[in-house]
Amino acid sequence: MSAENASTPGGTGATEPEAGGDPSSSDPNAGRGPGPENAFGGPAGEESGARGLLKGAGIVAVALGLVQVSAYLLSVAGARLLPPSEFGALASLLNLVAIGSVVAFGLQAVAARLIVQSDPASRSAIGARLLRFSWLVGAVLALAVIAVSPVITGLLDQSGLMVTALVGLALLPITLAGGLYGIAQGREQHLRLGLLLVVTGLARFLGGVLGLLVFGTVFGTIAVMTLGALIGALVAVFMVRPITDAAPLKVDRLTSQVLHASHAMFALFVATSIDLLLARYFLPGPESGVYAVGAVVAKVAFWLPQFVAVIAFPRMADDRRERTTVVAAAAVAAIGLVIVIGLVLLPNLVISFVGGSQYASLAGSLWIFGVIGAAFALAQFLLYSRLAVDDRRAVYALWVAVIAIVAGVSLWHGSVAQVASVVAAVALLLAGVGVAALLIDRRRGAEHPIEGFESLERG
Repeated sequence: MSAENASTPGGTGATEPEAGGDPSSSDPNAGRGPGPENAFGGPAGEESGARGLLKGAGIVAVALGLVQVSAYLLSVAGARLLPPSEFGALASLLNLVAIGSVVAFGLQAVAARLIVQSDPASRSAIGARLLRFSWLVGAVLALAVIAVSPVITGLLDQSGLMVTALVGLALLPITLAGGLYGIAQGREQHLRLGLLLVVTGLARFLGGVLGLLVFGTVFGTIAVMTLGALIGALVAVFMVRPITDAAPLKVDRLTSQVLHASHAMFALFVATSIDLLLARYFLPGPESGVYAVGAVVAKVAFWLPQFVAVIAFPRMADDRRERTTVVAAAAVAAIGLVIVIGLVLLPNLVISFVGGSQYASLAGSLWIFGVIGAAFALAQFLLYSRLAVDDRRAVYALWVAVIAIVAGVSLWHGSVAQVASVVAAVALLLAGVGVAALLIDRRRGAEHPIEGFESLERG
């Protein structure tokens, strides 16, 4: 897309055709989304081409990689510096944070979609509304978790209410950050998005590592992690000020859209995590530990292609959707295939890095965990392709997959490989359903409704 086209208001934004105008006229830009902008605002120019897209993909991939490494360092440091019982308590709290973060992911998806479907003149005002809404959602979520912290403390066998309440407080900046990511993502400002990811992610996870090193307790770790998350989010708010400096616009059905997207993210989280619980329940203790190591490999395979969805999401929300979805899905599948081949060829090397020689028995079936991660990564991308047009049907397939995993593992759990094979089969079927739906859409030439801006009012 040229710079001229990138700065032209699209038909999916807040503006309406002129009186007497024909929306199906010969205007080549009719119905087109406004396209990407450069790193810190303005038309993208050459950045909208393949070279700029690859550059943006590289920036986001590096940023996400740094955040994931910092999260990994926190887990490794906790395992090494805390007694097993305390590390178990820390791991359960970090998992609680992950569950609460599905709201941030849902908010990010909705924010990106709303921004990319608007005309450039309205983007700052919409961004201002999203920023205000992100504060509100984060505060409500934090208060809700704090309110039920006595129950959570008992369920997770924590040492006190304060550490659980701190997790609730941490969800405020995490949710806020999700909205900020979406604002930058929708503008396709990849450099700004990458910097937001790094600032908020490193402040949060390295804060946790610092708290662990200084205090050596679960409470100290969570407290400093929460402080780091708050500081990072405040810096991030300052970073998006230039693109949210306007009077907010009211967006219809904003709460409904975020609830749906968060529900979809939660279903995805359950589908990609429930196997660990099932393995813990059905497999003997040592074998469940072996499965946990395999699950780490599956998570790496799941998250590695995430940058593709981040870059492609705005392009799947406007008239670039058809080509973008196919090409990006192929890229995700290709990355997954490379990972699986690598695990087939070098399983012992990966095991020595992830778990150590005591897990050598996993070598023969490690590739199955690669299939699990790769298939779920493709399913995740295809879910995002549906969220990009506010399609609310895809979530049902995720819950069916959850039921299938539970039923399958309940019947076949004789070994680590057997449990993994059941999960891999369901993940492949889920991805296959998504690919089939994509192919059907292309064959029919379906035009997906772009929702979310049925009316915009100055608020």
